[in-house]
This record gives sequence, structure tokens and C-alpha cells, in this order.
Amino acid sequence: MKNIKNMFKHATVKNSAWIIGERVIQMIISFIITMISARYLGPSNYGVLSYGASFVTFFTAIVKLGLDGIIVKELIDNPDKEGKLLGTSLFFRIISSFISILLILLCVYILKPNNKLIIVTSFLQSIALVFQALSFLDYWYQSKLKSKYVSIAKSLSYIMVSAYKFFLLFSKADIKWFALSNAFDYFLICILLFIFYKFNKGPKLQIDYKLGINLLKKSYHFIISGIMVVIYTQIDKIMIGSILDETSVGIYAAALSLHTAYSFLPDAIITSARPTVFNALKQDRSLYKKRLMQTFCLVFWLCFICSLGITIFSKLIIDVVYGEKYLNAMGSLLILAWAVPFSNIGNVRGIWIVGEEKQKYAKKYLILSTILNIILNAILISKIGIAGAAVATLITEIFQAFIAPLFYKDTIEVTKIALNGIFFKFNMK
Repeated sequence: MKNIKNMFKHATVKNSAWIIGERVIQMIISFIITMISARYLGPSNYGVLSYGASFVTFFTAIVKLGLDGIIVKELIDNPDKEGKLLGTSLFFRIISSFISILLILLCVYILKPNNKLIIVTSFLQSIALVFQALSFLDYWYQSKLKSKYVSIAKSLSYIMVSAYKFFLLFSKADIKWFALSNAFDYFLICILLFIFYKFNKGPKLQIDYKLGINLLKKSYHFIISGIMVVIYTQIDKIMIGSILDETSVGIYAAALSLHTAYSFLPDAIITSARPTVFNALKQDRSLYKKRLMQTFCLVFWLCFICSLGITIFSKLIIDVVYGEKYLNAMGSLLILAWAVPFSNIGNVRGIWIVGEEKQKYAKKYLILSTILNIILNAILISKIGIAGAAVATLITEIFQAFIAPLFYKDTIEVTKIALNGIFFKFNMK
């Protein structure tokens, strides 16, 4: 336990506290809004929004251009190029966001040509991609361990968006206005981030096309990996919508939203651990491995405890948050809850991949995981419905966490590091 208590420097702990505080505020407000809006919309309309959101989430991986995995390290290693790194990344991501919006419209039109509501709501939801690209400054704050500004920006925007959603609920607004809410959220966040960026005297943003090409050469593995991850986390809803119906998508989406309700906790830890681990890598390799093991340990067991709580209180949680109409989601929730500890093993591993520059292997074993997930979904959804999608997700997460890296000699080490961390063997070489 002493290792866990001392695993992060003081600044990193404070950074995590700000992130967790912001996510707690968001979770509380989201809990109340979800409870009311899900009942108001019903499983069918909720399914329509979830179906469109799946495509937006898929293209988010493309809009990010894989830069999430390397930009913090680049900012730490090249502080004299901060302005060029940020400005160039922003420019490339904005271009990709507009292309992604057009592709989303094309995909939805091909799959649902006669469903005008899904086409319109998907387009409205996709507008958020532009503002997500602009919120890229988040990573500059991470590299400086100043996530409190990001937390303040996100908390303020979420409160305002929540007020907007409450207005929609009480005025009994059309579903299309709900589809716009995420775009409004990201718009406010990026405005506040730019204001804080100026307040903190951030470097002038510049565009360097040569630097941009070099960044893409480093990140293209993450682009493919990100797409693969999104496919096997979103393909289930798309396949449920195609094999079953929108109502089934809504029921399954309810289970999905609940099983990841506490994801802000591991996300905050991983976000704050990233610069600490990279700094350790520059100092001492033994310390670097120890920090990785501690991060794997903390994240896995935190998720394990939360998953256990969801399993015990699953029926009560669904009934309180969504109501009786969504009780059919309980079976899926019981299965999905146990996928989270394994999915976060993969998220922590992302730190190791960047530090060791093993990006190409992440792409390879994520492709294997995606193929496995699609095959399992195709077989299990038709046989046991939405519970089949949950089983496919659980099996895939276990596979990508521990088995897929074993297929390649150069990535076996990270599985050993993860297992040593999970079993508290921090001094293993």
C-alpha cells in the first residue's frame, strides 16, 4: 500500500483531484438529466440518439488523428515548439472534422435511407466534432499539470448545457434539439479553454505543415488503433439497430451508459499518470516500470470494486435512473460491468506504447480484437439478443487486455508489467 500512496508526485495528485472533482460534478448532474430525459424520450427515441451517437463516436477517433497518444509527450520533450505543436494539431483536426461530418451523413443515409429522423439527428450530433477538434488545448494543460483549468471549463459548460437540457425537457422540445446538446457543450468548452489559455499566457499558435506531417507519421498507428477500438465499442449498437430495432438499441445503450458511469475515475488517474510516467522514463527505467505497474494496479482494482458494486445493485440502478421500461437492460449491464477493468488495462497500456514507441503493434492486436468482436456480435446478437452484444464486448476486452499483446514478441513485456502491477509485484524486473 505504501507504493500506491507514494506513486504520484504532489502536483500529479492535485492534478487528478481537479479532474476527478470535475467528473463528479458532471456525473451528479448527468445522473439527474439522464433519469429525466431517458424517461421522457422512451427507449425508441433514446435508441435513435444512441444510433447516431455511435457514428459520431466512431469518427471522433478519426478527428483526433491519433494525436492524443503522443501530444503530451511531444509537448514535454519539445517545450520550445509548443505553439507549433498545438497550432498545427488544431488545424489538421479541424480539417478532419469537416470531412468526418460528410462521411457520417453518407454512412447513415446508406444504412437508413428511409429514416429521415435518424439522418437529421445524426447530422446535428456530428456538429460536435468541429468543437471537439478545437478543445485540443486540453493536452497543453495536461503537459503542464494544470488540469484545473480544463476542469473548471468543463464544469461550467456542463452546468450550462444541463440547464439547456432541463429547458428542453420542461418545454417538451423535439428530439432534434436534444441532438444539438453535445455540440453546444463542446462549443462552450473550447471557448473557455481559449480564454484560460490566453490567461495563462500560452504560446502563440502556429501552423507548420512539415511538423504536421511528422506528427501524423508518428500518430497514424494510433489513428488506426483508435478506429479499431471504436469499431468494437460501437459496432454492437450499429449491429443491434440493423439486426433488431431502435428500441433494442435504446435498451442496450442504457446498459452501456451505466456500466461506464464511473469511467471518470480511471480516466483521471491515467491522464495524470501519463506525464509522471514519461518523466520517470527520462530519469530511470526501473522507476518508469514501477510507475507503470502502480498505475495498472490502481486502475484495475478501482474498476474491479466499482464493477462489483454495479453487479450487486444493477436492478436498483436501472430502476432509479431509467425506470421500468429499461429493466430489460439488466442482463446486459451485469455482463458489461466486468468489461471495464479489462478495457482500462488497454488504456493504461497506451502510456507504455508511447514511451516504448511500439505504436505499430497496438494497431496489429487491435485489428485482431476488432475482427473477433465483429464475429462474436454477428453470431451472438442473432442468438441471444442484446445480451449477446454484451458477451462479445466482455470477451473482446479480456482478449485485448492480456492475450493480443502475446502474439508479438516486442509487446509481451507490457502484459508482464500489467500482471505484476495487478498482483502488487512492484519490484519485479
